[in-house]
Amino acid sequence: MAKKGDKRTEKDLREEYFDGPASDTMSFEEFLIRQGHGDKVKPVKMAGGGEVYSVRGDMSYYKDLM
Repeated sequence: MAKKGDKRTEKDLREEYFDGPASDTMSFEEFLIRQGHGDKVKPVKMAGGGEVYSVRGDMSYYKDLM
């Protein structure tokens, strides 16, 4: 859950991530978690039984693995 008073949307966080240096050192999911927005990341069950964490929304990146 985001800190009280943090009203940034996923779009705002995405812009901050890609415009700043964070995109060079971590995944977007890790960035969300570090910014206190881990609630925007959800686990995806894989066919082999494992989990991959992905941002809610576009799951097409993982479609071949599921």
